[in-house]
Amino acid sequence: MLGVDAGADVVVVGGVSMEYVMQTPHVPVAHDVEAEQFLKLVGGRGANQATAVSRLDVRPLLIARIGNDVEGAQAKAELESEGVLTHYLVEDSSAGTGAAIVTVDRDGESQSSYWLGANAKLAVSDVMRAEQAIKGALVLLVQLDCPLEVITVALRVARGASVYTILDPAPAMDLPDSVLELVDFITVDIQEARMLTGIEVTDEETARAAAANLVSRGVGAAAVQAGPDGTFLMSPYGNLLVPVYSVDVVDKTGSSDAFAAAVAAGMATGEDVRRTVRFANAAAALATTVFGGKPSLPSRTQVLEFLQ
Repeated sequence: MLGVDAGADVVVVGGVSMEYVMQTPHVPVAHDVEAEQFLKLVGGRGANQATAVSRLDVRPLLIARIGNDVEGAQAKAELESEGVLTHYLVEDSSAGTGAAIVTVDRDGESQSSYWLGANAKLAVSDVMRAEQAIKGALVLLVQLDCPLEVITVALRVARGASVYTILDPAPAMDLPDSVLELVDFITVDIQEARMLTGIEVTDEETARAAAANLVSRGVGAAAVQAGPDGTFLMSPYGNLLVPVYSVDVVDKTGSSDAFAAAVAAGMATGEDVRRTVRFANAAAALATTVFGGKPSLPSRTQVLEFLQ
């Protein structure tokens, strides 16, 4: 485990939750269905992405809030065992650790309900306590399962120090241009593209249009899920369509976290953005082959072997 005084290459600001995951024949609608598998996992986008960054051999630090409860203690212990720096992980006595109930069907599609809990209490002061850690990092990676005001401040701190900023805009919501202008790289799935741009993405052409919309509003580079065509990247270094990798899909839950973390790891190590997106697409594909968000997050060795 990394020492408390060690600096971080990637700072993640995001959520931590306990995830209760069930695999069922189909997602139930107004009726009961027996689960075929059940897992209780430490998760949340912040925790998963920080864990994924560490598994890709890049040093992460997580800024987040957990409850002063059994679940929070478990989350902190597991994050530390994964090599995530946690000295800016705040224990909140006024709210419990966040929770999510996730149902995954046999096609790997998932549906979730979540309670933010302590994630909703993450404060600007928490970010400012970690200001020097953010300024000393190479990459800041943020999501939207914490208050937008807090995420915006983190992006401003990073941008002021020329730290590369990455936004995973999940859960999907509309964002003002004033936030997008602080983002060097955005990772966007189909639902997020619809929410952010109003464009229904179904293929490379519509993904290109969504990416162009985001870049025109101030984002430096955009990687947009292009339906069955793959992932479309628009960046200052050129455009690229990365095709879908053919794998046996079990659970898609962790794929977006794996993708965002792989982009962060690539940019932190100085990799070309186009090679980084290819690597991230492979990491995301691998993450769909394992049941459960955290268990699915691949190591660097696994991704490199997959790409051979």
